[in-house]
Amino acid sequence: MELGAAASTSRYGRLLSRGAPAGSLLNGEWLRVDADLVAHPRYVRRDVPELHLFYTGSAWRIVRGSDYPSGELLAEAVSAALHPATVGVSGWSLLEAETGAVRHCPEYEMVCDGPNTELQPFLMEELGRDFFLRVQLTRKVVWFVCPATGNVYHSAAKPGGPGGRSRPGKRYCHLCAKCFSANNFQSQHLANLHRPGRPTALVTVPDEAGGGALLWG
Repeated sequence: MELGAAASTSRYGRLLSRGAPAGSLLNGEWLRVDADLVAHPRYVRRDVPELHLFYTGSAWRIVRGSDYPSGELLAEAVSAALHPATVGVSGWSLLEAETGAVRHCPEYEMVCDGPNTELQPFLMEELGRDFFLRVQLTRKVVWFVCPATGNVYHSAAKPGGPGGRSRPGKRYCHLCAKCFSANNFQSQHLANLHRPGRPTALVTVPDEAGGGALLWG
């Protein structure tokens, strides 16, 4: 099935956050406010537009205030994830109202929710371009649009149903900017092409202060 070039950033998917204490503004739906397909996406909370979700270069942050991005810090996840929904499990820390400190909150998470069907698939911009490298699917099957071709695929390793499920699934690799067979995506594609190599020997490099730095390749 082909939907054409997937240039949009949102279609059927919704970014939801959950796991903060009951009544917290940090729980809810987020709306994307940029159309940049290269940079990390930016969001605001639906119905609470003074809450901004963005990437700093080393962490995802939620701040409150009109002076984005320097508003009041409410939540943070130090991560290399390309999308808030691909931040690792237990990756978030939230502002604790009683103490004013930002503390680890393993229950808090951001997820992409939607119909997840062949006719209403996710865009990779909704899931996060690095979704298939960072998220463990277990038994979940995801329908998605390949950004490179506009074709719709399911992520299951084996065929097993009507329509598009009668064919083996695929998964998208953002590092290669193309889809590969889901059956050997983890065991062959990632392992053979994207697994970090063995580090080289450590080298000590002296600095001007009389100390040194350890480097390796």
